[in-house]
Amino acid sequence: MARFKEALLGRLDTTFRAQEIAALGRGAEFEVLVKAAVGTTLSERLETSGPPAELQSSKVLPVSMILHELITNAMKYGAASVPGGKIYVTWELKGGLLVCQWREENGPQSSKPVSKGYGTELIEGLASHIGGSVDLTYPPDGFTATLRIRM
Repeated sequence: MARFKEALLGRLDTTFRAQEIAALGRGAEFEVLVKAAVGTTLSERLETSGPPAELQSSKVLPVSMILHELITNAMKYGAASVPGGKIYVTWELKGGLLVCQWREENGPQSSKPVSKGYGTELIEGLASHIGGSVDLTYPPDGFTATLRIRM
């Protein structure tokens, strides 16, 4: 029950922060969303790199929720669950798409889950909802996610 409560409160917090960003109706800078999802607690473990990329306001909440799920999983199972783990988020603009790669290093060995969990279903569903896609891979040296978002 405590894990459910923690997950729900995290999702609500992400929703509220994303709504604050989108409330102006202008969209949001992608890097701002990444840093908001990671928060100050883990900011020293995060490295970001990419060009300015303004997301439409209709995509702010879904993208924020995807990023929240990625950081939640990193905290439970990945690079953010152990000292010295790092998260690299890089992105580029290609033919009307924002292509973002989330890569974890120095965490526990990753492996593909036996079945899709709620977080994976949520990430895939949200990406599809905004006309994007996501590829999740589990190489032993660290989890990666490649997110494609139509700008």
